[in-house]
Amino acid sequence: MKFRMGLAAAIVAGLVGAASAQDGGKIAWKGKEKGDDVKKLMDQAKKDGLGMMLFFTSLG
Repeated sequence: MKFRMGLAAAIVAGLVGAASAQDGGKIAWKGKEKGDDVKKLMDQAKKDGLGMMLFFTSLG
């Protein structure tokens, strides 16, 4: 029983530490506006060293 409590406490402490390292899920989204130049935004992200996520939809 003591081992389980110690293990649970260690796991919780690890998860709390990992959660505190996060920035709260704040992401600088760009390109949400209609008519934004995607190539220009991709070039800017590359220049800034930021990751990119492309999301396409189609009607049909």
